[in-house]
Amino acid sequence: MLDHLKTITRTPSDGLHNALILAITAPDNDRFAEAMEQVGRFASAVPDETVEQIKENIETLLTDTADNAGT
Repeated sequence: MLDHLKTITRTPSDGLHNALILAITAPDNDRFAEAMEQVGRFASAVPDETVEQIKENIETLLTDTADNAGT
């Protein structure tokens, strides 16, 4: 999943994408909480429609990635 991080973050949308992935892959509750703080900061700078699109894109990654156990 970490291979889907954007290596160059130019916009708050890129940051939101990365923060959500980091939250999903967080190794412990502390890292999850840190990532979710970033999610909140980036989400406040991104239009609601964009937030929803990013969430949908990540959900697709979670379900359509070959590394998934469900595939």
